[in-house]
Amino acid sequence: ASAGAGAGAGAGAGAGAGGTASTPRAPLFMVFNSTKWPIQLSQVKPASSSSNMNLSNTALATAAAYEVSEAVGYSGKEAGVGVPWILPPGREQVLGWFQPNGNHTLYFAFLDSDLPPGMLHGQENLQEHALNAEDLTAVRTLDRREGPWGGVACGVVARNGTRVILFSPSKTEFDAIQSFQETVSRNLSIAFKLPSGLGVSLVQDSASKRDSLDSNGSNARNASGASIVRREVMFLSLTRVEGSVAIGGDGQQLELAAGTLQIDNHFRSCTFPVIMCGPNKTDPKDHAPEPFLRISCVRRQESGGAPTYPYVCMRLLEGDVQVDLPSIMKIIGMVTPIAQTTGQAAIAERSPKTWIQGKSAVYKYQAPKDTIDTTDVVLKAQSTRIYFQRFEIHPIQISLSFIQAPVEKDDVHVRGVATGLVQVVGNISTVHRAPLRFNCFTVEHAMESQNTMVQILVTHYRRQGLRQILRLAGSMAAIGNPVDLVSNVGTGVKDFFYEPAKGLVVGPKEFMTGLAKGTSSLGTGVVHGALNSVTGVGNTVNRNLAMFAMDAEYMADTERKRNQAAQEGGGLGRGIMNAGDNIMGGIADGVTGIFSKPVQGARKEGLGGFFKGVGQGLAGVVVKPVVGVTSAAVSVVQGASNATNDSETHAHVRLRRALPIHAHPGGNGLGVAYISPYSEEAAWAQRSIMNMGGNKEKKDHRVKYVNHHTYKYPNEISAVKVSVIFSSRFLFARAVDTSKASKTESFKLGDGANLRCLWNQVAFVRPADPAVKGIAIEVHLYHTSPFKYGIDTAPVDGGGSVLTIPCNSEATQLHVYRMFLPHRSSMGDPSRVPVLADITILAPNGHLRIDPSKLGTVHNEYAAADGGGGGG
Repeated sequence: ASAGAGAGAGAGAGAGAGGTASTPRAPLFMVFNSTKWPIQLSQVKPASSSSNMNLSNTALATAAAYEVSEAVGYSGKEAGVGVPWILPPGREQVLGWFQPNGNHTLYFAFLDSDLPPGMLHGQENLQEHALNAEDLTAVRTLDRREGPWGGVACGVVARNGTRVILFSPSKTEFDAIQSFQETVSRNLSIAFKLPSGLGVSLVQDSASKRDSLDSNGSNARNASGASIVRREVMFLSLTRVEGSVAIGGDGQQLELAAGTLQIDNHFRSCTFPVIMCGPNKTDPKDHAPEPFLRISCVRRQESGGAPTYPYVCMRLLEGDVQVDLPSIMKIIGMVTPIAQTTGQAAIAERSPKTWIQGKSAVYKYQAPKDTIDTTDVVLKAQSTRIYFQRFEIHPIQISLSFIQAPVEKDDVHVRGVATGLVQVVGNISTVHRAPLRFNCFTVEHAMESQNTMVQILVTHYRRQGLRQILRLAGSMAAIGNPVDLVSNVGTGVKDFFYEPAKGLVVGPKEFMTGLAKGTSSLGTGVVHGALNSVTGVGNTVNRNLAMFAMDAEYMADTERKRNQAAQEGGGLGRGIMNAGDNIMGGIADGVTGIFSKPVQGARKEGLGGFFKGVGQGLAGVVVKPVVGVTSAAVSVVQGASNATNDSETHAHVRLRRALPIHAHPGGNGLGVAYISPYSEEAAWAQRSIMNMGGNKEKKDHRVKYVNHHTYKYPNEISAVKVSVIFSSRFLFARAVDTSKASKTESFKLGDGANLRCLWNQVAFVRPADPAVKGIAIEVHLYHTSPFKYGIDTAPVDGGGSVLTIPCNSEATQLHVYRMFLPHRSSMGDPSRVPVLADITILAPNGHLRIDPSKLGTVHNEYAAADGGGGGG
């Protein structure tokens, strides 16, 4: 409406259409007469008397002298609102409306061009017609009995962001325009197919002041002194990706499809492993399953004009969305700075000097405004409006699960418009598999700017979302998820009648089979729905009880365990095992909290934190065992519910990306993690760190993967593979049997297969004497390790034990030794760890290598130092 008002006001004042640099945008409406007859036009419906469609001599003289290239369809001051005007053959006019927000109907009649110009006003009994200037769909052909102009076609077409009211001698021109918009000449066609799919990894850099040593174990810090934390937070996976692209001189055409789509959640302390995914179950008989995502787009663009989209369509199959409040907070906090920072602002913040120099150069050499190319301004104005012949998004149906989990203080760093979104999300209660459906979005023959189309799209889905509030309320776990209960019971009742009826059509045997299936489905639906409702209410009671412990870390940990148990599934046996863990864990947390909470409070907040910790410990010793008992009861019910549930559970497509950490540029400690190609072996090594020694990633942020090295033991043909894993605080070694096909817990070798020690428990590391052990690395430990693969428990140079890491080449030996050097200062006797300059030489190929002759000299020097009483 505002755009129409602007165009109408400008036109009504008689302003020129193409003269100055101040042209705001292309005209909304134009009239073009490509016939050989003059056309009489009016914006007001003529009266029944034919004389009202005739022009007076004054109006005719004005119209005859009118320069069409500089005029609009009327002049309010000269001719009056209701007076028609003449559009000569082969001419065009910019058209403005007296009522921009009203009904845009144009009335017209053809005049006999054979009459003398002075007698045009004398024509009577003109055949008047009406045309809706907003309708881009209909083309009208005049009856041939009307006169010589019979067969003339008129309609509205889109050209360069303008609605053009076109009068053509025949319908052929409209057919050509339609054919031009719907087809693309294929000068180049590309078809692609990715059966294995496509993955996009999102790695976030964030600043944390939580620890003196950051969560990567690095010393890297930003300008404010906060540690730099780098971590993969999300992974987008698309499988069975295929599509085609057609490129021609007049446009492009795109077809894209993906069999499955999944977004993995790798945020710390996340509840759900998967944020969004489609159905992964496929029918074995279905050799060509429907793609989860399909996008089609046809784009046309005339030379120098605005783009036209004859067809844009997107279809998304039903999927699951699973989110928790901490993950939403982290996503908003990550996206908000990106959305609110422009390119120039980012350059100014990162390098003010560069930004000032660039701006100075622009202002110094910028051309004066009076020489700006008006053609360029007009083309830019025309490109602001886009014509969509058909834009369609199919109905979207999702199953939403949301957990109202505790949020850590470090995750609350949002600002601006995101604050309102956070408040809305924070007030949503926990919901489980709430069915949400958004109706299709379809527009035809729309000509709007890009921003306007986005606003229309957002408004459509916002209204659809508001209509889903009742469904969200019915899926709240606090009231037992009645929607899920009704759905399960309803499915069971339907199957109870449908399955026997379907079998009865075939025969008696199939009837009995259908009766058994229907009865089983009814029993399963009723039992699962009831037990699931009881579980939801019980979990809500447990959350409220846990609040009395006044321990946010405990609340987050219990919520995480509760949701992890729900994700892992398992039957009644698993539920009983979880019940035992809940009881023992509640008692243990309550007792140990009496001593640990005051200490933790004193470290964080001093004396006030100490007394706060005392209060938390006393409250916890009462509340936590009670929560453990009630959680145990819920776990048993949850296990029974899982035993009757056949719903699909989701897991990560692959393990979280491991980001190796190089040595700090200053040579002291570790630097920042760097992004490298994904390594499944490194990801499994990273996971091993979290599983060894009872380490919990979410409690100890300092234990982080740094690097790893893998080798076969005792030789290259052995089935035993040993991984030496470097972390920020520990050194790990892990032996597995590679003859096992699956990567599960069963491929571990049992006792003696794991080594775990702090870096200060490592005395020193050095390259081995090649004359004794060949090309290898020696790791000297202060203690005797039960590790069975490459450990010497009776070393020649004293007590403890030595882990020997064999290397298949000198290059591998140097590579492994470099992995140890960043941890040199953390070892027990760093003076006995040779620096590279003392043991390496430059090889003929230009690369460094460890010189065996220098190794003997270094070993002798250390032995002499030990003999003189200076040993470690």
